[in-house]
Amino acid sequence: MANILADSLARLMDGHTAAVLKCYYTGEIVRRLTVDGDELIIDAITETVRAPLDTEITYKPWLMDRGDLLFDLDGRKCKICGEADFICYGDPESKNAEWHSVVPGA
Repeated sequence: MANILADSLARLMDGHTAAVLKCYYTGEIVRRLTVDGDELIIDAITETVRAPLDTEITYKPWLMDRGDLLFDLDGRKCKICGEADFICYGDPESKNAEWHSVVPGA
């Protein structure tokens, strides 16, 4: 499992056109991500938003070595995922699915 450095939405996607994010604690899929041109469609189960791929991701620690990865959208702080949550590019149900840990970018 490789770490994916996330300092922008584009870097989080790492050249892929689709991905899912899974919560470190619950193991549930919490975000579905799809690239559409120069935007990322973020399906957060209860809400779907679009953000430019070049949107910066910031880190907000909340407990020693854990925190949230956030981005600004229309004046609101939105959470893309938690530190060390998992991302899978492609089909997460595949027996060959590769999950990677998301960490704050440098």
